[in-house]
Amino acid sequence: MQAIRLRRCNICEERLAEDEDDPDPVTGFSVMDEVNEQHFEPPSCDQVPHPSPSQPALIRNFVDLLTVSAETLTSLNLDWVVGWHDNFEGFWKRLPTFPSLQALQFRHAFLAGTSLHTSHCLFDPGSVFFDFIKRHSHIRCLAWPISQFFPVRQVQHRDKNEEVRSVIANLSRSLRFLRVDLYVSDEGEPWTDQGITQAQDAERVRRRRFIQSFAAEMERLEVIKIEGSIPRNETREIIRALRKCPLQKIVIIGICWPIGQCPSDHWAILLSHTDGSVLESDQQPIDLPIVPSSPSTSNFIPSYTIAPTFSLISIIASQFAATIVELKFCGFRYAPDIHSVRHQQHLAAILRDLPRLRKLRYFTSSLAIDTTFEGVNQDSSVTQFWIDAQNPSSTALAIPSVPVEEANAATGWARVLRNFTPSVMAAHLAQVVGSKLPVAPYNDAVDEAKVVDFKALFLMSQPDYDDIFDFGVGIGKDSSVQWVRPPRGEEDEKKLREKLDARGWF
Repeated sequence: MQAIRLRRCNICEERLAEDEDDPDPVTGFSVMDEVNEQHFEPPSCDQVPHPSPSQPALIRNFVDLLTVSAETLTSLNLDWVVGWHDNFEGFWKRLPTFPSLQALQFRHAFLAGTSLHTSHCLFDPGSVFFDFIKRHSHIRCLAWPISQFFPVRQVQHRDKNEEVRSVIANLSRSLRFLRVDLYVSDEGEPWTDQGITQAQDAERVRRRRFIQSFAAEMERLEVIKIEGSIPRNETREIIRALRKCPLQKIVIIGICWPIGQCPSDHWAILLSHTDGSVLESDQQPIDLPIVPSSPSTSNFIPSYTIAPTFSLISIIASQFAATIVELKFCGFRYAPDIHSVRHQQHLAAILRDLPRLRKLRYFTSSLAIDTTFEGVNQDSSVTQFWIDAQNPSSTALAIPSVPVEEANAATGWARVLRNFTPSVMAAHLAQVVGSKLPVAPYNDAVDEAKVVDFKALFLMSQPDYDDIFDFGVGIGKDSSVQWVRPPRGEEDEKKLREKLDARGWF
C-alpha cells in the first residue's frame, strides 16, 4: 500500500448508512484503486453524513489500518477531516513509525470544523505531534496549517530547543514540497493582521514564528503553496524567507488577487485606507528601483510593513530568477479586467519584472472579464457560448467565420459576443500579457523557440453557482499566439482527467 487519504469525512457517534460502494461495516471506508495507487476514500459528507459507530472506535480502526501498512506507506493525507477535534491528539499518539513515508499532509483551508486546537503544534517539544515529525524528519512533502507549527511561547529549555532545531535542520535538507494554509475568510486577505484580542495576537505570533523559525531555515524547497486568508505582508515575508531555496514553483491562492490590487468603482466601496495601507497598483511599481538580490547566506530579517516597497513579482524575480519555472496566482477580488485600459496599465506595472524569470514556462493568474450588456450581466450566455463552441455539432463558432461585411453589420449582443470567441480572446490576452513574459529571443535556439503556457482564470456567474473557467494560450516571441486551449469549466471531464493525471503531492 502506497497512500492513504482521509478526505471530507465526518466523525460522529451515529451509524453509517448503507451505500452502493459497500463500505466496510466498521470503518465506513471504501477502497478504490486509482492511478496505480491504493487510496482509502470514505463516502462524501454530502452523500453519507454519518459514518462509523463511534468516534474513538473509528480512530482505533483507522490507526489499525495504518499500522498494517506501516512498512510500505509513503503518503498520509488528512484532507478536511471534520469532527475529531477532541480526539486528534489521541490519534497521533497511536500512530506507528512509517519508515517509507515521504508525504504528510493535513489541510483545512476551506471547510469549517477542521481546524486544530491552538495547543496542537507540530514543533512543540514533548507533544505527540513533535514526536511524530521527529520520527519522520526525512519526508519530502509537508502540508500543515501555518498557525500550528509553533506554540506562542518558546520552551525555556536548552536541550528541547536544540532538539527542535535539529529536526528542522533535517527537514530543511529533505523537504522539496511545502504547503501552508489558513482558514479562508470571506473578507479576504488583509494587508496586515490588526487583530486586537488575545487570541488574534497569539495566532499572529504563531504564524510569524513559522516564517522566521521554519521557512527561513529551508534550503532545498522546490515548490511552495500558500493558501487561505494569510495576511499579504506575511505571504510576502514567506517568499522572502525562502531565499536559500531553488524554488521552481510558487502557488498562492486566496480570495484577493495575490500580486496586487486593481481599483474599480465596485471594489472601491469595500476598501478602507484607515490603516494607512495603499493599493499595490497605486504605488506605481514601474517607477520603483529593481529589487537587489539578497545573499542566501545572510540572516533573514522579516519586515511586516503594511505597504510593500516592491511588488511581489519583483521580490520573486530578485531571489528566484534563475530557477522559477511556474507561477500560479489565484484570487478574483481586485483582479484586473482584461478589457479595462486602466487595469491593463496597472497589470503592466505589477508584472514589470516578470521578464527576469528566464526559465518561466507556466504562468497562471486570475483575471476579470466584464460581460455586461445593456446593464445586464451576460456571464451565463458567454459560458454557454464557450461550451457550445467546443461541441462539433454546435453552430456557436459561426459568429467569427461569417463574411466580413456581414460581421461588420452585426449589431447588439451578437456583435459583442464576437469579442469572447477563443481566437479573439487569445490575441487580446497575448497583447496584454505577452510583452511582460520572458519570451524574447536570446542567443541559442532553445530560447528562440520558447513559449510560455499562460492560463487565465475567470470567475463566471451562473444561475445556480459560480464557476471558474480556465483559458490557455501559448504565447511566443513578439506576443504571438502559438496555440489556444478554449475556456473550460470546473466540471469539464477532460480537464478533470488532466488535473488528476498531472497531480503531484498537492
